[in-house]
Amino acid sequence: MKYVLYEGENGDMLFTREEIVNANKETILTPFTNKTPTWTTEAENDGDAITLLNAHMITKSVGKS
Repeated sequence: MKYVLYEGENGDMLFTREEIVNANKETILTPFTNKTPTWTTEAENDGDAITLLNAHMITKSVGKS
């Protein structure tokens, strides 16, 4: 499954399956001015996707140091 991450200007984040965003695009992305995902990944299940997200966020955080 494909997972997408959206990041807002105030630190808001949305990480979910792409199919959920596509089914609810009008309402789910309302808080975000940027309607394009900032990161995408493929995973077998939600648990694996969260593991990949955590690794991505750690890498991103270390890059800011």
